[in-house]
Amino acid sequence: WIQVYERSGSTLFQGELTSGQTYQVPATASAPLLRTGKPEALSVKVGTANAPAIGPAATTVRDVSLLGPDLMRGPAAALNP
Repeated sequence: WIQVYERSGSTLFQGELTSGQTYQVPATASAPLLRTGKPEALSVKVGTANAPAIGPAATTVRDVSLLGPDLMRGPAAALNP
């Protein structure tokens, strides 16, 4: 399951993704964040580039910035935007 939300608190998406299913953060999102209980199951792309893992396996991660530059810097940057 994933939850994508704005820093202001509004939810953009919440639910389970099936294998191969994708979710694209809307271009209008200003400060999108991610929460998930199984980060190792996600493949995150910024444009066509694969982003580093967003967190350790089998942990719940929250407040992960989904801004491209933050994702490409890796989990420490993404968790502390």
